[in-house]
Amino acid sequence: MQPKIGLALGGGGIRGFAHLGVLKILKQYHIPVHMIAGTSSGAMAAALYALGADLDMTEKIFLSLNWKSLVKVGLHRTGFVDGRNLMELMRMVTKDKNIEETAIPLRIVAVDLIKRETVVFDQGKIADAVRASIAIPGIFTPVQKEGRLLVDGFVLNGCPGDVVRDMGADIIIAVNLSTRTEDVPENIFDVVLRSLELMSETKQENCADIVITPIVKPIGQLDFNKGTECLQMGEAAARQAMARIVEIMENYERC
Repeated sequence: MQPKIGLALGGGGIRGFAHLGVLKILKQYHIPVHMIAGTSSGAMAAALYALGADLDMTEKIFLSLNWKSLVKVGLHRTGFVDGRNLMELMRMVTKDKNIEETAIPLRIVAVDLIKRETVVFDQGKIADAVRASIAIPGIFTPVQKEGRLLVDGFVLNGCPGDVVRDMGADIIIAVNLSTRTEDVPENIFDVVLRSLELMSETKQENCADIVITPIVKPIGQLDFNKGTECLQMGEAAARQAMARIVEIMENYERC
């Protein structure tokens, strides 16, 4: 019996380009994906893949963007970035579709600051769910929705393998974008992002059968000029993991 394969895509800012690299290689090797969930930048990649987006075209579009202008810093009561530019981008690339309309079952993960719990979006506008999922506390303004105050899913679930398991996956492939660095944080953004990574570190690989960790050198989540490098690391890591993925699939089919 062929296993149902689920992907869990973790958060990591600009490192999310590595997800595109991983997805391209999985498609190249004809690894089926039956369901997908994402947190933060992983939510963006998961949404596009679930919609059946052309990955080569997506790569060209995303690499051509001026990410610094999209993540425009200002002074707001609950954050430095209001996220409107990114939400408009997601509305455009997702054609303003709903989660229920994706070709592959999709889940997007955020966190409710009021109830202190994970929120898993399984319906509604994709762009709205992604906007909530990328709302890094202290940097992006939170999203108020139906009595909830939503922030980045990375706070409680950096790489949602458990969500994919709940979706019914037999085999879970997680892509963990964490990286270790001993560099001293240079600004408030670095401090916030490093703290979040430490908080979620022990939860990154929950429930996964195989974990791909593509970021093999220190790259900050806001290193906007490192997109191509992250994408290439994603491709390399996926190729390296391919033998193990095939082995796990074959073992499952023999059972």
